[in-house]
Amino acid sequence: SNHCNGDNINILFCRAHWLFFKLFWRVKLSNHWITKKENIRKLWIWLIFLLICLVVAQFVLPISGHFLVESWIGFAAWFGFISCIVMILFAKILGILVKKSEDYYEK
Repeated sequence: SNHCNGDNINILFCRAHWLFFKLFWRVKLSNHWITKKENIRKLWIWLIFLLICLVVAQFVLPISGHFLVESWIGFAAWFGFISCIVMILFAKILGILVKKSEDYYEK
């Protein structure tokens, strides 16, 4: 049966969603290019190169933000890194606070 019904936007979204899962849902990660050791090393090298280029670009194109701290060299990189660490720590703490026992639903 056709589960995509409604107006044109909903039908388009439903078909795109179906196509995405049809193509990518069952990707075997054991054979995937991103899990091979030689590719992981290349990805890390390119990622580090890209990050260095972005920080160096700040010397060529100086940033003038609303606050003084935004004009510091590499501020966006450090801010993003520290924000990511804070989100991970918050998620860990929230997981501890919200965690239920294994037999919670059986009670």
